[in-house]
Amino acid sequence: MKLENVKFIGFSDKKRKDFLDKSNYLFWNWYKPLKGLEYIRIYSKDAVKFGKEFGRVQVFVKLKDLYRGIITLRKRAVAVGVFAIADDIYQLNVEQFRYPVMGFVEEIPAGLIDFEEYQNKDFEGTLKRELIEELGLKEDMDIYKNLKNTKPIFIKKLYPSIGDSSEEIFLYAIFLKASKQDLDILRKTKAGSKKEQEYTKVVCIKGIENILNHDYKDLKAYLLQLWLKNLYLENKDFINNL
Repeated sequence: MKLENVKFIGFSDKKRKDFLDKSNYLFWNWYKPLKGLEYIRIYSKDAVKFGKEFGRVQVFVKLKDLYRGIITLRKRAVAVGVFAIADDIYQLNVEQFRYPVMGFVEEIPAGLIDFEEYQNKDFEGTLKRELIEELGLKEDMDIYKNLKNTKPIFIKKLYPSIGDSSEEIFLYAIFLKASKQDLDILRKTKAGSKKEQEYTKVVCIKGIENILNHDYKDLKAYLLQLWLKNLYLENKDFINNL
């Protein structure tokens, strides 16, 4: 990869090497098709790691005949709406602290796709890993065992902020069988990753009408609501017979 037009600012030699090694499919795949590029500036403080890899980078770009601007490059992600079936339908959401809004936001579980999973197109592997982590699922739970054997429903690949960010989201839904005991445990458990200092609180919304009327700030969760509403209106028997 030619780096003549890329200027790294604030990177130590070690961090620059680390960035080049661990941001390949995030950054360089985006960089390759550009023509008329004058330069790109990447600031160390704007290269953010998620776990072991760089998951988000802000770059300052100047192209010929175009004004300069800042673009956020972000890894591909999986988002999944989880519907638990006990003697009713429950949607399992998570509450997480989000710095841009300086508060807790209720969302559907989601997570970044690791490099190996992206190479193997194993988005369902990402999906199940994130559900176990964000919901706090344990191996002795019925819902955990059901997750291992249940095929998620792929909805659509989306760009949530195409004018600002390169992030792609692969949106899924999954219907899982769960016991009331599992749901009670999940509601009381604080889950997440200690290593990445990311913690979640599970929110269970009971009843299909409550789910469809639920309000969201998070775009991914809102789009899942629209998908479920459309599914429900088209084929109510599909929902009622689960």
